[in-house]
Amino acid sequence: MKFYGASKIWHAESWQQIRAQGHNNVARWIDIGGDSESAVFYGGEEITRQDIWNMCLEDVTKADFVILFCGDPDEQQRGAVMEAGHAMGQGKKVYCINHCETFRACKTSDVAFTHHALWDWVAPNEWLSFEDGVRRALWKARNDEFLAQENRLRAAAKRSI
Repeated sequence: MKFYGASKIWHAESWQQIRAQGHNNVARWIDIGGDSESAVFYGGEEITRQDIWNMCLEDVTKADFVILFCGDPDEQQRGAVMEAGHAMGQGKKVYCINHCETFRACKTSDVAFTHHALWDWVAPNEWLSFEDGVRRALWKARNDEFLAQENRLRAAAKRSI
């Protein structure tokens, strides 16, 4: 199963380690050099911020689902919200690890999208480390895929009767 790992850029190395362990993280942003205040490079060549967004949206499209990681309760997720919306717009699940300010209801927003059927909290009442969160998200995704296959087989069996 291919997934897209979404988070703040300072978690890129953790996503690289997950990929090095053999997990199929298709997100190329984790290999981009530079930061929000300097030129950015991919594959040794300078690229634009528009190039980055095109890569991210292409990679979400290639993925089967998205794993979104919040590493701090006060984080403001911006790009990850866009990536999650892109995935959900294609009918793909988003597995969110931890809560951060962006995904908590407040007096100006009920964050309704977090109640969508394609949004899944990995452990809604726990704070998980990156590694534990990704492990649980992958387990949930595999389990969801297994259940979906089982339901498709049952539906096919009913039609053939």
